[in-house]
Amino acid sequence: MVKNRTQHSYPRANRLSSLFTKILAEEIEKIAYTDERFFLITLTGVVVDPDIRHATVFFDSLTDAQVELLDEYKPRLRSAIASKTQLKRVPQLNFMIDPAIDSANKIEVALHKIEFHEEVFVDKDKYKNL
Repeated sequence: MVKNRTQHSYPRANRLSSLFTKILAEEIEKIAYTDERFFLITLTGVVVDPDIRHATVFFDSLTDAQVELLDEYKPRLRSAIASKTQLKRVPQLNFMIDPAIDSANKIEVALHKIEFHEEVFVDKDKYKNL
């Protein structure tokens, strides 16, 4: 007899990315209660490679000291993933600044450098009687 497999609407790596984001966020929150060096570290997401061997964990900002701190707690973070999933292998974790946030910061800096001229954007005569 053939067992029916559940069809999912998106790939396994994407489902694991979502699950790992929740697990790691909870674990980092637990660590932050006991280690004040975790203050203001915000996890923004996780991307798991299709082969499930590596996972990139994204944060809103990271200093070199925070990366070292995360590396120090890497075994605990991997252990949390292992205990809450039924995976044969837990992926290696890599920590990075979220490129979307980094790009947004660069755009914001560029916008602040632009000189805005009121007459370019607003035709005062057109809106005088409003």
